Amino acid sequence: MTFKKLLTGSLIFLILLIFNSTKIMGQGKTYPFNVSLWYKALSINSSEKDMADVNLTLFYTDIGSIKTFNTGMGFTRAENNMNGVNINAGLTSVGKNYGGFMVSAIGNMNGGNLSGFEIGGIYNTTTRNVKGVQIGGAANYTAGNFEGSQISLVVNMTGNNFSGAQLGNSNIVGGNLKGLQIGTTFNAVTNIFGGLQLAPGNIAGINNGVQVGLLNVNSENNVLQFGLVNITDYQKGVPIGAVNIAAKNGGASWINFSSNFAAFTTGLKINAANFVSYLEGSYNIFDTENTKSGSIGAYYGYDFKLSDKFILTPNAGYVEIFEDKSAGDSWIHQFAIQGRLIGQYAVSSKVRFIGGVGYSYRVIAKSSDDFNKNQVFGLAGFSFY
Repeated sequence: MTFKKLLTGSLIFLILLIFNSTKIMGQGKTYPFNVSLWYKALSINSSEKDMADVNLTLFYTDIGSIKTFNTGMGFTRAENNMNGVNINAGLTSVGKNYGGFMVSAIGNMNGGNLSGFEIGGIYNTTTRNVKGVQIGGAANYTAGNFEGSQISLVVNMTGNNFSGAQLGNSNIVGGNLKGLQIGTTFNAVTNIFGGLQLAPGNIAGINNGVQVGLLNVNSENNVLQFGLVNITDYQKGVPIGAVNIAAKNGGASWINFSSNFAAFTTGLKINAANFVSYLEGSYNIFDTENTKSGSIGAYYGYDFKLSDKFILTPNAGYVEIFEDKSAGDSWIHQFAIQGRLIGQYAVSSKVRFIGGVGYSYRVIAKSSDDFNKNQVFGLAGFSFY
């Protein structure tokens, strides 16, 4: 055997030995660098128990864990844990825990806990707990507890307790929330809420914070509701709105009275504990040019119960006045800001006498002129329960 043949045979044997040892080491071993065009078919790692410090996914990777860095443009699945930086043009899935910075154009799925910063082009999901930030193009979902921030264009959901800030079209927390919810549609907290809810619609179990929206709903309000309509079972805090309803410590009465502001006024007085909202309509506003004039008004006030039969209610509100315009006016707008002091005396359990005084600052805007009228008025009538 010549030296040339011996050397060639030795090299072939060495290559085969290295190849076979790599396959053996690949069973649950660590690769400093792994490349996967398609798992098992064309990939360095051959087991889903393998680990890699750095991984490159061309189309599909399935590996045990990635320790430092992953990038690619397909589907990367780490059966166990992933740490470090992930930048993927496709979809990333981690079977257990992830810690670090994760960006995927489609989305990220975590079967365990997440600690760090996560950005998904469409969605992010975490089966257990999150400490950090989730930013999703459409949705973020965490089944467990969340500490940090969730930001999306459509919906943020946390199954258990949340501490931090949710910013999205809709925000939902299945347990308690301490922090901030800002939504363009609605916010919802199933149990105890403490912080600020800001959206057209806000829902909470027990409100220990501030709700600001067109519609605010909770089972018990202990701090503040600020909106057009505020609804609660038990009103223990402060509701500020045109309509305030307390199902279990509130009520409503039908009011009817006359005054030297309007010939006849009827409406509802709605109580939420001692806080009061009035919704009224009036016919034949005095000092207008015809008797077909009318108005609608909303007032806010507070009941001071001076005795079992007598209640004194200071209130203030806005009145929109309607009247046929004159022939020479291209447009006309009339409104009034009013403050009133109304007393109610119980004639019987169902009927109360109403009497009071008020001050009206009335503005009349016409195409030809703008002016105002100030008026002190008195009122008298009855309310029915």
